[in-house]
Amino acid sequence: QPSIPRWREKAAEACELSGRIDAAIDHYQQLIEAEPERAEVWLALARARLEAERRRSPSRRNWQRFREALSEASQRGADPTSLLAIQAGYQQAQGTPEANEQAVELLQQGLAQQPESPRLWQALAAAEEERGDLDAALKALQKYEQHASSQLTALRLRVGLLARAGKLDAAIQELQQSKGTLDDPPSQEAIERLLIELQLRTDQRNQASERLNRLAAERPDDLQLAQLLADRALEDQDWSALEEMETRLRQIEEEDGTLWRLYRARRLLQQVPDAKDPRFAEIPKLLTQIAALRPDWSVVSALGGEVALRRGDDREALRAFQEAMRLGDRSVDTASRLIGLLTEAGRLIEAEQLA
Repeated sequence: QPSIPRWREKAAEACELSGRIDAAIDHYQQLIEAEPERAEVWLALARARLEAERRRSPSRRNWQRFREALSEASQRGADPTSLLAIQAGYQQAQGTPEANEQAVELLQQGLAQQPESPRLWQALAAAEEERGDLDAALKALQKYEQHASSQLTALRLRVGLLARAGKLDAAIQELQQSKGTLDDPPSQEAIERLLIELQLRTDQRNQASERLNRLAAERPDDLQLAQLLADRALEDQDWSALEEMETRLRQIEEEDGTLWRLYRARRLLQQVPDAKDPRFAEIPKLLTQIAALRPDWSVVSALGGEVALRRGDDREALRAFQEAMRLGDRSVDTASRLIGLLTEAGRLIEAEQLA
């Protein structure tokens, strides 16, 4: 029912949440054609366009359409708090210390007017993190927690911040302490899963593995647990265990699944290093199937770049890694591959911008 706005709005939001930003933009534009006076749709379009440009390399960004959407939202009376958060995000996206300072100042001005806005406190935490001030970011999240409706969300944000800063022990301690305060069953389960995920990255890995195995045995159809098991097998290069998890994921996802195909492609890339090996041909087929199901998934483009490198096609590898970054890939591996390829191609300015 494409003519019914509420369904298109739901589709746009779902695309945005799943990272399919180009599809979200298409939906928001069609909503605006039908209802051009809705400020919240212009605001959503501005937010999506901001994310789309952030995914591009700095030399390829064009902010004009973002500014137009933001201006239309403002003229139609969009929520001031949301406008301010997006404006701060735009400043952060410029990627300079001066722009980060401006984002922080902008948010602080907004909080002087609306000190109980959890959205602005969350945005300030992100801006302080971008600026490299962990203490200030944590203080902003403390304020967020005071005004947020969900204490579990506040915990997730705090733990995520600590983990990204490399303070895994502190993040684990936060989770363990929260078990005594967030005692409802859904929160307890969420905390246990987060603990397992973080402890797998520390010297507590064996403990976490045991709890993960026990939990996964109790819930064999749980997709998240199966994915954690697959990640562990991939990291350990335990190919037989990973093959078992591909089978389990396929049973859970069924034939239209993407995760089982992804892990199979990753395993084959490790097990079949020679592109001339007949088994190697299955990898691009798997990636094509995944891309048809999830066209905006950055990991597929990144793996496509690895396939192209194995085949000696540097030009295609460069295109694939650029597409991965456009779709939101911020991994060190992808950036390093891209910088190397740009340097070899003599595109030194672009390489320096990524360095």
